[in-house]
Amino acid sequence: MAARSVVFRASMLLAGLFAASPALAQDPEPAPEPAPEPAPPPPEPAPPVEETPPPLPPDYSAPANQPAEAPAEAPAAGAAPAPQADTGATPAPAAAPPKPKKLAWRGTTLSWDNSSTTETVGIGDDVNSKNPTYDMTFELGPRYYVWEGEGRSLSLRGGIGLTREMTNSDITTERGEWSLTDASLGLAYADTLYEGAEGSDVSTALAVRLPTLTFPTSKMSANNGKILGVGASVGLNQGLPLLGSEAAALQTLGLGLSLGYTHTFTEAIVPTNDDLGRVRLRPDGVAVAGDQLTGGAYAKHSTSVTASVDVGVASRVGWSTSFGWRPTWKYELPEPCVATSTGCVDPDNVGDPQRFVVSTVFSSELGFEVLDEMSLAVGYANATGQLGFDGQRRNFFYSPDARVYVTLTGKLDKIYEAAAGDSPAQAASARRRGVARR
Repeated sequence: MAARSVVFRASMLLAGLFAASPALAQDPEPAPEPAPEPAPPPPEPAPPVEETPPPLPPDYSAPANQPAEAPAEAPAAGAAPAPQADTGATPAPAAAPPKPKKLAWRGTTLSWDNSSTTETVGIGDDVNSKNPTYDMTFELGPRYYVWEGEGRSLSLRGGIGLTREMTNSDITTERGEWSLTDASLGLAYADTLYEGAEGSDVSTALAVRLPTLTFPTSKMSANNGKILGVGASVGLNQGLPLLGSEAAALQTLGLGLSLGYTHTFTEAIVPTNDDLGRVRLRPDGVAVAGDQLTGGAYAKHSTSVTASVDVGVASRVGWSTSFGWRPTWKYELPEPCVATSTGCVDPDNVGDPQRFVVSTVFSSELGFEVLDEMSLAVGYANATGQLGFDGQRRNFFYSPDARVYVTLTGKLDKIYEAAAGDSPAQAASARRRGVARR
């Protein structure tokens, strides 16, 4: 009995110990932990930045022991082009195409003129003595631009011709003899004072020529005592629209007015020739060899007033008409004195001799721009003295001196550009031909 009690107490003591100690008690099964989230993939590395090497100087050449850089291989067919690295630089704008350089000698012309009096071709009144006249002239008109600005220019302009009368000439020694015309050279200034909006056909232009030199290169001028002619002129031109430059006909109208002055330096106040040696009696009765060719005096001062009207009939057809009035003041001849035994005697002469004379000019022509390099003009001109040999005032529009002419003019600068190729004239002509074909 005592033994059972001891055993029972021992067991109860052990059970209390287990119940009081949580470490010895049986723990419940823990809940499972959630699976960790996968880590994000690492970022892709940035493409390498391509550095553009600095440009090489124009005279650079690779060393002999260094091979030249191989050209980049072209991408395979169908392959996408490789992406370009963004350097952050703004691309430079495309440069404007350079303007074509103008020829300094543009406007230079070579013309072939055929002229005849109206009497020769059967136009006008019958005359008492017939003098048929037909001549042919080749004339070179050089031009060289010294300076050019916006709407302004300064150029040298000249002219000289080679002429031949095909009929029996009144001034040459032999029939059909070739002779030069008087040569001219001048400085010309042109200024566009006003120009309207594009397509308005309104403009105002100023033209000044100072000086204009005339050289006695013709056979007549070289043998009558002329030395040099010096002149100047100023002109104003106004452009106006009619139906407009885009119309088929009557496109534009041009009005012009010019004033000119010329003084000719001569060896004497009358025409002379040192080789003449014509024997004449002086007023004192002594026979001497003289060099005077005629009794008429040279012009001391020559002026001109010219008004012109130009009509743009079509894009390649124009009509020009001009009216000229040319007053001239001649040298005053000295009063002669005849020596007699009783003294000097003044001979009878014309009372109040007139030194003022006037000549008039009327011309009208129809011009055709056959090609960009060539033009054709057909016209009529009447340049004559205001008073005829009979003392009567002549008609402004017709006289025995009236002429008809046909002139073919080649534009040497345009011909040069066409021969060189890729000229603006060729491009414009090609465009016009293309439009005509359409």
